[in-house]
Amino acid sequence: MTFEKKSAAKVRGIQCTGCGAPLQLHGGGHRIRVLTCEYCGAEMDVREDYAVLARFSEQVSPFTPLKLGMRGEIDTVCFTVIGMVGWTSDGDAWVDSLLYSETHGYAWMSYQQGHFVFERRVRDLPNAALWTLKAKDNFRARGEVFRFYERYRASIVYVAGELTWVAKLGDVTWLAEGIAPPLLYGAERTERESGYFLGEYFQPKDVYQAFGIPGKPCKRIGVHPAQPLRAGLWRELSRVAWPFAGFASAMVLVLVFFFGGRELLAESVRSSARGVETLSRPFVISDPNKLMKLELETDLSNSWMDVDVALAQAKTGKEVFSFSREISYYSGVDGGESWSEGSRRAVALFKVPAAGDYVLRVSVPEGNFRSRLYARLYEGYVGRRYFVILMVIALLAALSWPLRRLFFEARRWQPVVGEGD
Repeated sequence: MTFEKKSAAKVRGIQCTGCGAPLQLHGGGHRIRVLTCEYCGAEMDVREDYAVLARFSEQVSPFTPLKLGMRGEIDTVCFTVIGMVGWTSDGDAWVDSLLYSETHGYAWMSYQQGHFVFERRVRDLPNAALWTLKAKDNFRARGEVFRFYERYRASIVYVAGELTWVAKLGDVTWLAEGIAPPLLYGAERTERESGYFLGEYFQPKDVYQAFGIPGKPCKRIGVHPAQPLRAGLWRELSRVAWPFAGFASAMVLVLVFFFGGRELLAESVRSSARGVETLSRPFVISDPNKLMKLELETDLSNSWMDVDVALAQAKTGKEVFSFSREISYYSGVDGGESWSEGSRRAVALFKVPAAGDYVLRVSVPEGNFRSRLYARLYEGYVGRRYFVILMVIALLAALSWPLRRLFFEARRWQPVVGEGD
């Protein structure tokens, strides 16, 4: 759709026959049936010298950025706002503004919580009875596949300006709608008539620009049923990130399965007493230029221990690497829910200065020294941290668009999915 602001057209005016207030007539065509005063709520019969048919003196004007007399161009067609109808349904409220074009007749611009939908009557029938469908059922209309959204009952709470029928406060209309964003197809039914309409969701900034509405568009609340998800940069970011995510994932798998290192030692090194060193069996380190990985695993439960580990030459006892770690693990049940904190494992990465025979010296100076302590040592380990970081970042970027679309659709359907018919 294209939009263009239009200058005001020449209008003629009358005085309200109810309160005498000056009212403007915007040339709504021969089908106009009533004129309702914005000031006193008097509804006047256009065809009977504006005789007062009813008075809606207690009605409250709902908010809408569109005002009577505003003009704008939609798809090269100039429309004027000539009337307004306020609706309510189960706590939701919206305003339909009646638009008129001298060349294309009548249309509606619906406004609800920052959202705009342009609607026109159509004669095309759907291939299914909308009144019997369930949420997300498919049906076809006007060559499009729609998904049924909801049925609801709406009541009029406000009328103003020129309308093509005699509308009264409290009048009820039943509606059934399906969506194919940005399109909305619906059926409406009253005690007197029924019909079908086709709507299209418009971006608020485009409507504001077309009708010359001052200020910035109001913030949209929630997701409108017909609101399309605008891709923007999200889809491009996702598309570009997939190759990086695949590469990083492949590299992580290769490192895990083929570069985990050669196992040099795997044995229990539990101390016999607090602070007493335990020596592992001797083992040979043949390639000092490659990374070593030491894993310590315990069977701690609701306890802790300080562990001192030293790597020393088997013959001379010279220490070439050492570290100290606190290992703790606690768990329990609180309020019927299980919880845990800490870890039973500790890991250290290092290199040794020279090849040769080595041993591990292990002691537990503090904590639960009776807990099992198992050591594994690997030679030629290749670190995968940076590839894991790259994989996580790339996967998050790659999934940004699918997840954004998933959450958006969940918000769209949340009001109706699971509800009874």
